[in-house]
Amino acid sequence: MRKKNNVLVNALIILIVIASTLGIIRLTNFNIVSINNSFSVFFQSMLAPIQEGISTTLVKIENSLFAVVEFEKVKDENSDLKQKIATQQYLINDLEEERLQNIRLKELLNYKNTAGANYIVKAAEVIAYNPSNWDENIIINLGSKDEIKVGMPIINHLGYIGRVSSVSYNRAEVTLLNNKDGAVASMVRNSRFKGIVEYSPDSSNLLLMRYIPIDADLGKSDTVISSGLGGLVPKGLLLGKIKSFYVEADGLSQTAVIETFADLRRLEEVLVITSFGGEE
Repeated sequence: MRKKNNVLVNALIILIVIASTLGIIRLTNFNIVSINNSFSVFFQSMLAPIQEGISTTLVKIENSLFAVVEFEKVKDENSDLKQKIATQQYLINDLEEERLQNIRLKELLNYKNTAGANYIVKAAEVIAYNPSNWDENIIINLGSKDEIKVGMPIINHLGYIGRVSSVSYNRAEVTLLNNKDGAVASMVRNSRFKGIVEYSPDSSNLLLMRYIPIDADLGKSDTVISSGLGGLVPKGLLLGKIKSFYVEADGLSQTAVIETFADLRRLEEVLVITSFGGEE
């Protein structure tokens, strides 16, 4: 801004000097004509190049001043356009987030309706991951004020993901399937052989289904669901699919490596099952 003001001040001074010079020239010209017309013609011919140069200079100065003003105008317009574009981009991103959230919520509702029509659920948002167990515990935005209790199962549109492990007034912590305390009674959907799905010490992205009978017929990609034994988790919730399996060293049982259907590292909206099977 200071640079712009200096340019304008300098241009104004030049204009004043030039205007004064022209005035003097015209006055001199008038006096010379009055004294001697012949000498006046000669003097005018001498001054003509100077006057032409001054006129050309004035035009250049005017053009320069116009260019400075137009540059500042374009600069301001450019700044306004950038601000409008940024605002529009923010609105577009916001709308896209809302669209994706609506898709996830519809998927949640559809899964709830197909998994168990007798479930009573409450929708919750994941607001944090527990920093001490970053990918094994989540924090949701429901708590005791919402009648959330320890032990309540948590699902998303891809199946069972964990259960409530602690509750405060307005939030609750959820222990996920891949936590060492997140074991759940399970069974292979096709063969109905049962076992326990628990965390894998080798990978936070995989689970282990232990204590499968040695004579159980297992196959890769077989679906594993919750068995409902113990009454803590409803029967039939999706857990994952068998990636591989092997016989334990004692030869008495099999263990299957399970790949979860739900990506436990990318949870956003979940459902808390507050009641199932007619129990409150």
